[in-house]
This record gives sequence, C-alpha cells and structure tokens, in this order.
Amino acid sequence: MEGQQALGRGQGLSPRQMRRTMALGGLSLCAAGSGQVDWRWVLVFLPVVSAAGGWLVSRLKDSGLEGRQNGRAVCVLYGAGAVLLLGRVLERAVNRLTRTGGSEEHWGWMLLLLAAFLCWLCWGKQAVFFRMAEVLWLAGGALTAVLTAALLPHVQWAYLMSSRAGWWTSLMWLLEVSAAGVYLVPHLGGVVPSPEGRGNSGWLCPGLLGLLFAVVSALTVGCLGWALASRLPGAIFFATGSIYTTSRLEGLVSALWLIPDLTLGALLARSWGTGWRAMLAVLLAAAAAWWGIAGRVGPAVVALLVVCLTGFTSVLPQKAQK
Repeated sequence: MEGQQALGRGQGLSPRQMRRTMALGGLSLCAAGSGQVDWRWVLVFLPVVSAAGGWLVSRLKDSGLEGRQNGRAVCVLYGAGAVLLLGRVLERAVNRLTRTGGSEEHWGWMLLLLAAFLCWLCWGKQAVFFRMAEVLWLAGGALTAVLTAALLPHVQWAYLMSSRAGWWTSLMWLLEVSAAGVYLVPHLGGVVPSPEGRGNSGWLCPGLLGLLFAVVSALTVGCLGWALASRLPGAIFFATGSIYTTSRLEGLVSALWLIPDLTLGALLARSWGTGWRAMLAVLLAAAAAWWGIAGRVGPAVVALLVVCLTGFTSVLPQKAQK
C-alpha cells in the first residue's frame, strides 16, 4: 500500500467535486439495495448516520489520514475493504447487464471488459478523476430525475406502505450505501476549502446519499409492492421495465447505470493509490467476483466494515508537529 498516505496531497480537490463523486457513486449502491429495505426506517436512521459522517470529516478536515499517527495501518484496512466492495459492484453490474441482455454466456467477458475499463479510469491523477466525476454527475443526476418522474405517477399508496423490511436490514443497507462517502476519507488531505469560506466541515456527511436511497427504495416498493420487490435484485430496474411493459427501457437504464457503477468502482480502487496499485485492486476484485467470493458477502459484513473504518479513522491521534 505504499503511496496511499499522499492520495490527495497537492491535488487541489474541491468540496463540490467530492460531494458530487459521493452522490454519483452512491447511486450504484442505492440501486443495489432498492426493494430490500423499508424507506421509513432509512429516514429514521438517516440523522444518526449523517451526524457520524459529519463528525468524521470534522476530525480529519485539516490534515487527512497523512496527518495522523498509524494512518498507514488504517489505509491497509481501507484497501482490503475496497477489494471486497469493488467485487460486489462488479458482480452486480455484470449480473444486471447479462440479465437485461437475456443471455449469461458472455458473463466472463463482460466482467473482463468492465475490469479493463476500470483499470483505465484508475491510471490517471486523482484530480482528473474527480473532475470527470463532477461532470458525469450531471448525467447521473439527470438520469435519476427522469427515472423519478417516470415512476412517480405509478406509485400506489398501498404498495408504498407495504414494506415489511425490519429495522436491522434497513440499517445494514444504509451503512453499505454510506460506504461511498467513507471512501472519500483517504482523499481529504487534498481538499481545498471553497472560496465562499465554508471549508470542509459537514459536506461529506452521507445525508444526501441517505435521501437518495430512501427515494429510490420508496419508488421501487411503491411501483412493485413489497412481495415482488423484495425477491428481485436491483428491483428499481424491474420497476422501470414493468411500468412500460417492455424490457427495452429497463436495458437502457441498466446500461446507463454503469456510470455510477464505474465511478464507485474507480473511487474504491483509488484507495490503493494510482497507476499499478489501483489496477492491482481492480484485478483482485475481479477475481473475487469471478470466484463468487464477493457475492457471498452480505450487507451486514459490509456494514461492519464501514463501522470499523469510521471508528478507527476517527480515533487516530494527530501527528506531533515538528
């Protein structure tokens, strides 16, 4: 993990870039958990999770991980978790594409293609990636707005209130969604305060991600009903296809959703650094997806990882000034 300590140093990253990268990558996780949670429980736990994220940023906003003692050890934990999470992202994306395409015979080739594209995204500098994510957020935000406008008229109140997911499952998925914000922490050292003087404090809190997750989950259950949505992986895509009685729109939305998937994947891999280090993370994650290791990991394990990363990072003591 050599070189992780200076992930963002000198890159001149802005809070807006980080915030939009978090929201865009978080859309990938929101879609994965749609139909699996009760959107009302998500809203209940949202203030607590958001406050924890804001507190974490307030602890690290001045120096990032490179200004903390034992920061290298925590970077190793970030890197190990990134491989696991990235494997889940790749497996979900490939399963979705092959399902909407109607054939699974090209599953392996699709995985290799996505892994190769991620390697390309991980090769350049951090600042270039975050600028690209800032621009791509416009496409991701527009896609989310169009999808919301298309599904909202078809939401049925009885379906909307039919969700029977427990508070524990909803909390576990919310914590997994917040991983898109937690994995911005290694880059905090390169963030420059905004010209308006607002600084870094509070902008990384996962409140925006939680709201997106609640909206996507409510739309999914409101259109499909809990009995059907809870049995479908990535149920939001099935909701789109069922409303318009054709799989073409479902396939289009599924393909366009690769923008959030690849953004999140590149963000996770870049916790290893840039160049060959990030590419190695992608290859390890692709291997985990190929052998089905990532798919056997549930949201509870990912939630535990997010809690450990948040806890260990927040208690790191600051290095003594020379």
